[in-house]
Amino acid sequence: MRTGLFLALLLIFIILSWVFSSYSWPLAVMLAIPLGLTGAILGHFLTGQTLTILSLFGFWSVRYRHQRLYRADHLLSEAEKNGTKCA
Repeated sequence: MRTGLFLALLLIFIILSWVFSSYSWPLAVMLAIPLGLTGAILGHFLTGQTLTILSLFGFWSVRYRHQRLYRADHLLSEAEKNGTKCA
């Protein structure tokens, strides 16, 4: 099981390194999502809130919004490399 987890994380890192053409961005992406979700769950418990289905929807939307921001940043940097001006 640990071997599978290590292999999955390694493959995710390789794919993200290829997409971002960098070794530091994949680490930021791979760390931001689990740390954000951990902080959200910890915040619920510290404030005494219960985990409801709406909270879980919020957790998932934060995760996907985070992915879209990185994808948009990558597209903008590619456009700038090609000399395209973005509004």
